[in-house]
Amino acid sequence: MLFACLMLAFLRFTPGAALVLHQYNISLSFQESAASGVFTNGNYWVQGPVTLVATAPTFNGSRNGFEVNVDSIVQQGFDSRISGFNAGRVPLLPYLLQPGDRVVKAMSIDSDKVEHGVALQTAIVVTIVAKPPPSNALRPPYFGNSSAKGPDPEGYWTTAMIDLQRLESIAKAPPDRTVMPNMSWIERRFQRIQLDHLRNYVSRQLHPVENMPNYGADIARDTGDGAMRLMLPDAVHNQSLPPVQAAIVAYLQLGLDIYAILMNGGSWPANGGHENGRKLPLAFAGVVLADANIQSACANATIEDFSESDELQAVPSNADLPLFGEINGAPLVGTTEEEAYWQLVTSGDGFRTGRDPYGWIDGGAFPGSYYQYCCTSEMWIGTALPIGNLSVPLKTVANLPSFLQYVDRWVAFGAWAQPDPCAPPTGNCSDGSGTCHGFLHAPCGSSNGTCTLSMVEYGRTFGPDGHGSCIRDTDDSDGIGRFPSLHGSSRNQGDYVSKFALAMWQAQT
Repeated sequence: MLFACLMLAFLRFTPGAALVLHQYNISLSFQESAASGVFTNGNYWVQGPVTLVATAPTFNGSRNGFEVNVDSIVQQGFDSRISGFNAGRVPLLPYLLQPGDRVVKAMSIDSDKVEHGVALQTAIVVTIVAKPPPSNALRPPYFGNSSAKGPDPEGYWTTAMIDLQRLESIAKAPPDRTVMPNMSWIERRFQRIQLDHLRNYVSRQLHPVENMPNYGADIARDTGDGAMRLMLPDAVHNQSLPPVQAAIVAYLQLGLDIYAILMNGGSWPANGGHENGRKLPLAFAGVVLADANIQSACANATIEDFSESDELQAVPSNADLPLFGEINGAPLVGTTEEEAYWQLVTSGDGFRTGRDPYGWIDGGAFPGSYYQYCCTSEMWIGTALPIGNLSVPLKTVANLPSFLQYVDRWVAFGAWAQPDPCAPPTGNCSDGSGTCHGFLHAPCGSSNGTCTLSMVEYGRTFGPDGHGSCIRDTDDSDGIGRFPSLHGSSRNQGDYVSKFALAMWQAQT
């Protein structure tokens, strides 16, 4: 076996069931005594047609649901506490399953208190096959129709297609080997199904706590660490050894699932840290498996398909380098994108990943703040390294040149706030010493005051000039622009980045 900690199937005879598959405290019971087994990553297959007669834990109308052939990016039948719940997506039993069907069964968290709406404890997938698959077959993707198929005559991807040499990796291991994840970590982290098809931030509610982190920044950290570890010489040169191959298979399985979701209308658009880290596994699978269809889907994905491209202005209207911030496609009713930007700048509330509408500086409430700092820029190091100069094939397939340029700038320089002709927002110092301008909560006055900004002077001393641009800053006493003091701030800083990614970045320089 290629996997280290597989929970093997076993038979139990229950009323009306000849075969019961059990994994991770979830059971599926079938009427017929059908042939069954596991794919190389430990997920089950059952030969069909076969009749599903029971699941455990039992679906009670609101929890512990299951679906056959998951195909919606907005609705789900797993748990009523998750956005988009539709009990009609749960089939009535008994249910006749045909070859090609995939059953995704969830176990809900047995508590009324759930954090961030995350409601699932774990989940498994069982694939129905017409005949036993090749012993070296990877599991077919769990999502969408069966169009996402491998090149094997039976539609599978197999371990015989795997070759890490195709990465042409020039990665060097960091001097401190203690920060490097081992192969068993990669296998454990990605072995269970990564339920990740709901669109936008509500996808975190669907992520089973035993299978994967709920937040996208954590997912991106892990996908980056997994790819980088598999690109190091000891993994490439020993890829046929069982522990290494088990890790490769587990990681590739994620890429195949992402491929199917993408090909069936799914996407992971910009939304702070939520949707990061999905394009790297897709590119990795396309290169390592030498699958031209996956490579094409990855390279030709739209900007909006993946956060790593959607969260940036690749070609701003004025700056000559990529800037942080996305288009605010849905500003509050009665406001324009421009007004929504200034409301964010003056209050700190609103669309916190919004771009600078004038295309001069990094977006957000001010450069180097909020999601640019906490949940994207520094964390992106782990994604940028594998798809950058460490692997020309990955760089080509991922096709994220602006993203790579942005991460290089963040690490080497920091936030971008100059040049900028726009006048800063104004307000009053909290210590009562008078007016102030600049960024929200900036120090002001003679004591411990901070700047409280407002929209009172919007359209008069700052904001739109009525001619499609901004009111110009004419006071050069503290520099020209909205936030000149923040130019170069937060260099190589931020959250959610792993010690391994930081060590890898340093080792390549």
